[in-house]
Amino acid sequence: MKIKYLILFLAALASSRLSAQNLVINPSFESFTTCPFGPGQLNNYVQTWFQPYPSAPGCSTSDYFNGCSGPFAGVPVNMLGNQNALTGVAYAGIMLFENDPNLQCLGTKGDDYREYIEGTLSAPLTAGATYSVSFNINLPDDAMAASPDIGLYFSNSAINLPCPPPLTSTVLPYVNQLQYSGPAVTNTTGWTLIQWTYTAVGGEQYFIIGNFKNDASSSSICANAVSQNHFAYYFIDDVTVELTTPSTALSASTVGNNLLCNNQCNGTAAVTPINGTVPYTYLWNPGGQTSNVATGLCAGTYSVLVTDATNATTTSSVTITEPAALTASTTVTNTSCGQ
Repeated sequence: MKIKYLILFLAALASSRLSAQNLVINPSFESFTTCPFGPGQLNNYVQTWFQPYPSAPGCSTSDYFNGCSGPFAGVPVNMLGNQNALTGVAYAGIMLFENDPNLQCLGTKGDDYREYIEGTLSAPLTAGATYSVSFNINLPDDAMAASPDIGLYFSNSAINLPCPPPLTSTVLPYVNQLQYSGPAVTNTTGWTLIQWTYTAVGGEQYFIIGNFKNDASSSSICANAVSQNHFAYYFIDDVTVELTTPSTALSASTVGNNLLCNNQCNGTAAVTPINGTVPYTYLWNPGGQTSNVATGLCAGTYSVLVTDATNATTTSSVTITEPAALTASTTVTNTSCGQ
């Protein structure tokens, strides 16, 4: 009996892991092309991670830390303190904003300088599906300020922007879908999970993590008042986007039976609704048939509008083909008498 229950438990565990597949490629920053040797080296160093701005002083210099490196960009010891990775031997780091040196950690500098990291998903998100989105942050030992102003923005395509003119804002011109709403994270010894539930619009395959607010809307608290690093900064590790609830949005699939002979009209097509609320109604075009199976079809492309009980609609199409027309040719061979 114990063996039986153990097998059932392992099967359930395997099933849960399969259903909670992380869509983030390289979620813990372990895969890299070049070992970092200093600050500002996330761009072009970490596989499938990059910055929306070029990596240049005054533009964006997001950081990459790895155990392969020395004291500036190493793990656990680096230029901002001593912190082990949550998973593996690597993590990223971004500045949320700079503090005014004259005000120490009580006010922002006012230059709207930002750093972001941009990641890639292994597949686009499905419209209507619900996902668990999370990452872990750690406040470095030698960062002066802590801030709650961190969020995440999803996009359908990769964002690559030119560097703004010197001394101008690098706040991204996008409204992030997910915004942290808790208190500023001040944990310098361990990692703190930041997590949301997100319902996809559909097609999202890239995301950006950072502070999407300007300095006037950002806030901070003192974390290390004697630090000479006048900024709010966090290490980031273990980024996840996992499907929790499949989409219940109405969709449909169609199949067709092609013609056996040229120039006939005996093809058929059938549509199968997916999700939505029964009952369904159907409208084929061209032809105007109103069943889920359309008959007497000639060669061509047909679309069907499916409407469910809540008036949600979806359209699907199918193409009916025909073979080439049958042709024949004759040849005549003459004979000569006596030969």
